[in-house]
Amino acid sequence: MNFAIPEAGMQAATSAFEEAAKGISRAFNVGSNPLHAQSSAADSADLSTSVVSLLEAKDSFAGNVKTAQVENEIIQNTFSILG
Repeated sequence: MNFAIPEAGMQAATSAFEEAAKGISRAFNVGSNPLHAQSSAADSADLSTSVVSLLEAKDSFAGNVKTAQVENEIIQNTFSILG
């Protein structure tokens, strides 16, 4: 079994999560600036896209964790059978 694949997936999901969080932060920072008091449709779209990306990253990370857990179970069961 190779844990490198789910590990790489978790790292990619973490990077995507961080980028999405930055996008959400930018959306709120622009909206809180008095010079940008009016929220545009583009700001709302950026915020929506960032939130969806955040949720996708969360689900991707969880899926990769589950993959690593299943690989671990397979290894343990194999050792139990052989041992």
